[in-house]
Amino acid sequence: FGSPTRYLSYFNARLAPFGPTATDPTKMYYSYNLDSWHVVHLNAVCFYYTAGCNVALQESWFAADLAANPTQCTVVIMSSPRFSSGAIHGNNADMQNLWRIAHEGGVETILSGDDHIYERFAPMNASGVADPAFGVRQFVAGTGGYSLYPLRSPRSANSQFSNNENYGVIRLALHSGSYSWQFIPIGGGVLDSGTTACHGRPA
Repeated sequence: FGSPTRYLSYFNARLAPFGPTATDPTKMYYSYNLDSWHVVHLNAVCFYYTAGCNVALQESWFAADLAANPTQCTVVIMSSPRFSSGAIHGNNADMQNLWRIAHEGGVETILSGDDHIYERFAPMNASGVADPAFGVRQFVAGTGGYSLYPLRSPRSANSQFSNNENYGVIRLALHSGSYSWQFIPIGGGVLDSGTTACHGRPA
C-alpha cells in the first residue's frame, strides 16, 4: 500500500461503501459480492507497513468472512504472493496462514503482485501440494510498468507458466460457475490463457 494515509486519502470515497474495515488505517481489508462471486481484498502488508494492524485479527476476519459467504466461487486479492519464482521476493511464508484459510474456505484463485513477473500456478492445497479438486490457483502479476525482476528456477513444482520478459496485465473474467484468464502483454496478443470451473469448499 505504501503510505496508508495517502492511500486512504486518495481512495476513501471509493472504499467507504465496503464497510468500516476498508477505511480503517489499521485494517484496510474488506469484501463484497459481485454477481455470483465473492471478492475479498486482504492487507498483505499488515505484517510490515500498516501501523497498528493485528495479523491474527485479519486472519480471524478472513475465516469468518468466508464462512459467512458460502458462495461457490471466491477470488482473493492480496499483494504478496505465498508462492513466487521471482528472484527478488520469492516464496513468502508470512502468507501461509492466509493461504491455509483460503484453501479451507474454498477459494478458487488468489491474485498477487509484488514480484515483478507473471506466473501461474496449478491449484494447490494448504501445504502447497497440487490439489486439482479443491486447490487454490495463484497468479503473480507484477508486470504493470516498473522494472521486471529476474526469475529463479521454479520455487514450486506446481508452477505452470512464468514470464519476466513482457510488461502486461492479467484479465480475469468471472463467469457463473467458472473463471477464465488471459495474460495480455503490451502491444497486444495473449501469452497465457485458460478456464477453470469453481469447486466450492473441501469436505
